[in-house]
Amino acid sequence: MGVEGAVLLLALLVAPGHGRGNHAGQIVTHDHGARAGCAAARCAQVKPVGMETGKVKDKQLFACSEFGPESGPRRGRLNMRRNMPKHGVGGWKALTNDDQQWIEVDLLYDRLILGIVTQGRQDLGRRGGEWVTSYTIQYKKNLSPVYLYYSTDGGPKVFPGNFDKNTPVENLLPEPLEARWIRINPRTWNNHISMRFELLECGGYCVRLEPVGMEAQIIKTSQYKASSIYNARKRPGLAFYGFLNNPNGAWSPHTIHNGHYMEIDLGEDKLIGGIVTQGRPGKGFLMEEWVTSYNIQYRNNSCNAVDYLRDSKGNPQIFGGNFDKVTAVRHIFAQPFRARYVRVRPRSWHNYISLRMELLECADV
Repeated sequence: MGVEGAVLLLALLVAPGHGRGNHAGQIVTHDHGARAGCAAARCAQVKPVGMETGKVKDKQLFACSEFGPESGPRRGRLNMRRNMPKHGVGGWKALTNDDQQWIEVDLLYDRLILGIVTQGRQDLGRRGGEWVTSYTIQYKKNLSPVYLYYSTDGGPKVFPGNFDKNTPVENLLPEPLEARWIRINPRTWNNHISMRFELLECGGYCVRLEPVGMEAQIIKTSQYKASSIYNARKRPGLAFYGFLNNPNGAWSPHTIHNGHYMEIDLGEDKLIGGIVTQGRPGKGFLMEEWVTSYNIQYRNNSCNAVDYLRDSKGNPQIFGGNFDKVTAVRHIFAQPFRARYVRVRPRSWHNYISLRMELLECADV
């Protein structure tokens, strides 16, 4: 089965009434928690990044070692077969067997990864078969200086690998992973470290994001609205102070409770694909203020705002906010939305509700 079949099966598995980890259709799917299925279901399209089809070029593939020129990382594509399409073996094969080996793909820009499909080496008999039985994932964003391990509990998450050389085994990530470089680290293996793989991405998000213009002050003072401001004399509390990297202050409401909001009128409907937030600038303990979590509402010209991505219980999605007053924290939305008015509602905060922000629009549509 090609990766297109794997994607079709993924769509079936996240539908109501289907179990997890079934051997249906000669593919094994591991959904690591309910959030993985939810993330896939929210995407407009789940699709392969292009390892199997060749959309990912040979020059984008790397490995720390290879057994020989016929078994390099270019052979590590899902459903690769011996001498097809070029001379070589049926998979990437590491030079040595240890847990320091890796194979990596450079996706060229940050992309939202939902899962991974792996196989063993195609061109060996059953007794001499080679495949990876477990692995971890490292990743690096475009502007990040270091690789990080994919983790859900503080330590590297170990994913189950293959049990034969050909059956595709699909692992859905508990949380989508935004990164440019994805590195697979085999941890255990059968006979020798050899593998083929494909990554699954969310095709319903924006390939290229650009600021709507809050920081650049293209968004004018009159386009800001808030449930309240700290007071009319404390200018840093005014709503239009709530733009990213404003050195003079931030938006703060008159009181602190989770009913407050700051709303931006974009002037026209735009496809919004992300958000960046910061806390209040300034020195001293009294300026240690930022929002630690929030939800998002949006509307067009209608009066009623709707919550971004309610769950099965009717609760809006809560985004993690800031951990200090300076660092800009970005979220890319699994499902972009089209709106003129975007409202951010703080749900928790450090010391006081203070917010600077920028909205990101899809620039590739």
